[in-house]
Formats: sequence, structure tokens, C-alpha cells
Amino acid sequence: MRGFYAATTNPETIKRFWRIPDRNIGLRTGVASGVWVLDVDPPDGENGIRRLEAEHGPLPTTRTVLTPRGGFHFWFRYSGPIPCTESKIAPHVDTRGDGGYVAAVPSVTVDGTYTWLGDPEAELAIAPDWLIELARKKPKPTISERAVAGINIPVGASGHAMATAALRSTANAPSSR
Repeated sequence: MRGFYAATTNPETIKRFWRIPDRNIGLRTGVASGVWVLDVDPPDGENGIRRLEAEHGPLPTTRTVLTPRGGFHFWFRYSGPIPCTESKIAPHVDTRGDGGYVAAVPSVTVDGTYTWLGDPEAELAIAPDWLIELARKKPKPTISERAVAGINIPVGASGHAMATAALRSTANAPSSR
């Protein structure tokens, strides 16, 4: 399966798809659709969002979907690059932006149906700056990434061989624990 990469806007193909039972709707997120989604999953996602709202201010009213497992998809108007993330903003809080997709109403899974909460025609809000900043924030490099970044790699084929040997010896070195 190629997911949304095999998607179509061809009306005849779409009609043919809908004649087959058990089809769901995937909505591409990011610049392609003009929408990005804050995906809040149980069991702890709602608590994480509440903590962030207490610290930064409330999320604006926007189109919202109740997911089959009791989570929420908050739909925001795309206003610039938003990466797809998993539990980066808070535990069980993901973003679906550029290069991602979400299941859309009225898609059905074994857990239930995606349903709108409130007006499905409501205007899409622009996410607050604090949320966009958290979604875009680059993670701090790990100790391994910092160590590799500090290796001086000479230019050329022999430099590549030296760097490879240095990495292998570092990887094979006994642990200091």
C-alpha cells in the first residue's frame, strides 16, 4: 500500500473506489491541503494539552474531530511549515503536517467512527504561536550525535576510510558503564 501517495483527484476513480465497501478517507495534511492537525491521543494526550494551555494560553476554537479511540484531531489552517511529529509536544500529542495525512470523517475503524464535534463547516483557526513553535522546535542532539559531529573527517576517499574506521572503533569500544 502506498497510502496517500497513491491518492487521486480523478472523479471516475473516486466513484469506483466508493462502490467498494469499507473504504476510508485519508486527508493529506500540510501545504498540499492547507490544513495541519494536532492529534491528541488517549490516555495522556489530553492532560498534556491542558498543561500546555495552562502555561501558554488556550487553543482557539477550530474544527475538531472525535477519533474512534476517544482522542481528538484539532484542525488548523496551514500558515507555514509544520512537521509531522510523535509525542514531541507532549506525550501522546502528535502533529500531522507536511508529508502526513489523517483519517477523515466518516472513516470507520474496528474501534469506531471518526465524527465531527461541533460545526464541520467552522472556519479553521490559525494555531497559536506557542503551539507552532513547539511543533517546529528541533530536538537537542543526542550524546552520540554530538560525538559524531565532533569527528574531524578529512576530505577525499582516504578521509572517508579514516572516518569509517574511527566510527567502527568507537562503536566497538567497551562500554564505560
